[in-house]
Amino acid sequence: MYIQQLGKKHHGFCIEVLFEDKIIWVTQRIMSELFDCGVPNITQHLKQLYDSEELNEEATIKDFLIVQIEGNRQVKRKTKFYRLDAVIAAGYRVNSDRAVQFRQCAITIFCLKLDP
Repeated sequence: MYIQQLGKKHHGFCIEVLFEDKIIWVTQRIMSELFDCGVPNITQHLKQLYDSEELNEEATIKDFLIVQIEGNRQVKRKTKFYRLDAVIAAGYRVNSDRAVQFRQCAITIFCLKLDP
């Protein structure tokens, strides 16, 4: 498990993601930054996705123990992370310019993978 920054800082956008066994995981806070919306908006969309059973909570949510600096001490906190498929599903529900850019990028990547 390791954390890596994705994006380019000099283009004004960079997020941190957690990689574990080739799977990308992010928090709701990171999703809100990615889609340029509030955390409550992400929470609402994820709740709808889980309530409708479009996503399976057990398969797409995982708690990771993250070390944080609080004041002058290191604290370990259990933090909820969401698998990439939850990020993509939420991204298709958020209404923001950045979410539109995300969807366009996702479609481009998908099409490139299909076209040999």
